[in-house]
Amino acid sequence: MKGTSKLLLVAWSFGLPVATIQICIELILEICRVKFILTNTTSWESQLAAFKATLAWTSSRLDIVIPNAGVGGTLNKGYFSGLSPLNDPPKPPTLALEVNLRGVYYTAMLAVHYLNARVPDDKFKPQLCFVSSLAGYSDLPFSSDYAAAKWGVRGMWRSLRGEKGVNGLGGTQTNLIAPTYIRTAMTSSFSQSLEHAGVKVGEVEDVVQAILRVVVDEEVDGKCPVSTRFAVAPNIICHHR
Repeated sequence: MKGTSKLLLVAWSFGLPVATIQICIELILEICRVKFILTNTTSWESQLAAFKATLAWTSSRLDIVIPNAGVGGTLNKGYFSGLSPLNDPPKPPTLALEVNLRGVYYTAMLAVHYLNARVPDDKFKPQLCFVSSLAGYSDLPFSSDYAAAKWGVRGMWRSLRGEKGVNGLGGTQTNLIAPTYIRTAMTSSFSQSLEHAGVKVGEVEDVVQAILRVVVDEEVDGKCPVSTRFAVAPNIICHHR
């Protein structure tokens, strides 16, 4: 990576997204300026305005986009608990799908448009780095909306990484990060129980390291670093999944 890069990180302010922002900002503040733009990730118009505001602030240059919006899902057993089979069930909550899937989809579509419009140069290859989860690779009982969203993000990435033509990603480098359980506000209610059961809970620094691994190495393209407490991106990379 050469020169100064312009990054747009789109996140819902809870759990891993906001924690990742905090650490990324600490790193970025050492070398450049930072601007926060209040955005509703579930609104196309709001995200479009955020991209345009970012481009206005960076003199029409955008190098890295990280769709990182994420909220916790709804426990299936909590939704069905107490429902009588004789009555119609209420509409289930859809916030996790709205934020984690539709919001990420909006970000990705805007990113493809504006990264393709970027003036090519030899200093930095444009980057689109998705944040999914190991819940997008394996079963996650009790939270079907969260799991569906994370599988959807993975499917979105797998589709876009194959689009290198004029109407697709062009020369953009795209990867996906798949964290395991990470210690954040979103997991605070059950992380201790996981550890008592022998599950290693990761730290936000593990995810940041994985993101930095892919955005600074132009040889890592179309890959999925798995961020865990056992090994991080340099050692575990899913090459064909």
